Amino acid sequence: MTTVHCGEIYPTIRVRGTMRKAEWVLGEDADTSVIGVILLVMISVTLAALVASIAFNMAAKDLQTRDVALTAQQQGSDVVVTWQGGTDTDKVHSYEIFVNNQIRASNLHAYAGNYTILSLDKPGGMNRIMVTAYFVDGAGLVVLDTYV
Repeated sequence: MTTVHCGEIYPTIRVRGTMRKAEWVLGEDADTSVIGVILLVMISVTLAALVASIAFNMAAKDLQTRDVALTAQQQGSDVVVTWQGGTDTDKVHSYEIFVNNQIRASNLHAYAGNYTILSLDKPGGMNRIMVTAYFVDGAGLVVLDTYV
């Protein structure tokens, strides 16, 4: 049962036939601790979201893709690595070639049609050819990783 006074609703209880306003008794300590916990949770969630957004933004900058194309073909006891081109070829400062995880050629300049001939360690076996390109913005990416 409720009583309405000036647009406000007050809960009431009936005691021995009379109407009285219900008194809500809450401990003041309970209110303070609940509000404190809510604020701590809110601050923690906000800080976690801030840290996550910063971390994901940094990771996204490092994951830029580049459009370059190279091929590696075995010819007898040699491998021919040819720079085919790509829209980001002009952004390549230099590149280096690894054969079986050993550097064989470095500080090479990239342009379409440029090729390098290197001798293979195992002419009849599987030789790993890996090319790392260094871009003018400081990024270094493996642009070819294959076996011949």
